[in-house]
Amino acid sequence: MATPSAASTSRPVVLSTYRTLLRYARRQPESQQAKSLSELRDTYRSNLGLPPEDASSLVAEAGKRIAFLRISTPKSRWNEVGLGIPGEEGGQAGTTRWVY
Repeated sequence: MATPSAASTSRPVVLSTYRTLLRYARRQPESQQAKSLSELRDTYRSNLGLPPEDASSLVAEAGKRIAFLRISTPKSRWNEVGLGIPGEEGGQAGTTRWVY
């Protein structure tokens, strides 16, 4: 059976973390997007052959970064142009229903 540190650094966990960071990097403003994407790729490639002990700490650090990006990154580009906000120009108009 795998130890908790080995399980936390399994390939699917690392790839999932990378994909999540990639999504947030793509949501950055265009002026920061290229820098964020290249920094993400370079960081992951430079840490490719690390032992599981070191990789688990990097995955934990990536988790903290994801938590920060969830707060500071715009939710969607649709909201920037008003397409996702009902009642605004270009938004969906109609009845809003609240379900409790």
